[in-house]
Amino acid sequence: MYSLFTDSLKSMRKFLIASAITISTLLSALTPSIEPSQAGANASTSSSQSGLPIDLCVKSTTWSRHSDSEQINLLRSGPHAHRYGEASDAVLLGLNEWTNDFIVYREYYGASGAADNVRVSGIWSLQDPEAFTNGVRGFGECNSDFNNPAFPIIQIWAFSHDVKKVEWTGNRYVITVKPTDKGFQIFQFPKKTNEPPPWEATPNQLPTIEIVDEAGSRISMCQLRQDSGYSTICK
Repeated sequence: MYSLFTDSLKSMRKFLIASAITISTLLSALTPSIEPSQAGANASTSSSQSGLPIDLCVKSTTWSRHSDSEQINLLRSGPHAHRYGEASDAVLLGLNEWTNDFIVYREYYGASGAADNVRVSGIWSLQDPEAFTNGVRGFGECNSDFNNPAFPIIQIWAFSHDVKKVEWTGNRYVITVKPTDKGFQIFQFPKKTNEPPPWEATPNQLPTIEIVDEAGSRISMCQLRQDSGYSTICK
């Protein structure tokens, strides 16, 4: 029994160390690596086959969400556990960031918000260094733009989908993606209208975001989330 207990402690310790390192790496990437005034001019974009330019920030083809128990262990442990202490396991596992394939941010969420987004979505377990360097701009450079009011941007976190193009048509954004078995992406694109801040807007004041597959069939429709000033949930 003692051996089993100590083995469990060792496994948990390794798990928490790996989690802490990954979160630290992700959050350190939020520090802008270029000046905001240069961000728009220096923005390199991946090719959208037609329509709006796509700024690809993070891309992993191998990552997938871990188990519910690992997620709860992360949120219940470490120096930030108090942030989730009053929520039940069922509530934490029912968060839209944990259950949905697409999370839309219309306004910059700040460093503290980024930390929460990384934890509750499960991205803290992303261990692939190439996700931040292989043909992408990186989280820091993208957030230099996202945090710059001179360049109004929409940012999307996509789970198990590969973005192909973003179009502006009929006063709405249509995003074409290819479903994949694994993977995670953060990408962003310029806004086409002057939008009020999400926390001041009603749903009909913000252009619809529709996500479709390569055949044009709808996968998800994104609408303003009433309980958060920053994210839009796609269902």
